[in-house]
Amino acid sequence: MVAAPFARLLVAASLACGGALSCTAQDVLPPEQVFLYTSKADAQRVHLHFTVLDGYYLYRNRFEFASATDGVTLGTVEFPQGEIHEDEYFGKQETYRHAFDIAIPYQLAGAAPALNLKLRLQG
Repeated sequence: MVAAPFARLLVAASLACGGALSCTAQDVLPPEQVFLYTSKADAQRVHLHFTVLDGYYLYRNRFEFASATDGVTLGTVEFPQGEIHEDEYFGKQETYRHAFDIAIPYQLAGAAPALNLKLRLQG
């Protein structure tokens, strides 16, 4: 049986500053202005669309996702292929720049009108 899409999707983001960004630099924009995203859900996946401002990037291995909704279990995250970047702090890393999409399969046990998805990322 296919679960009905969530009526609404709530996303809480915890944005970290690091790597290419210096949190003490006065000319660096706040993360919520640099790493923009939208979210929607269908009957099988949560879809996140990211837009990263020019000059910034996100690390693939720094993404973390968790469901904070009882009865919702997340599956293996579906990432696109990123760009390899030699980072002065973390070495060779897969990164994302500009626009990209991530899909997160989920399973619903019972009825949940919304999903509270916790998102953590670092750029």
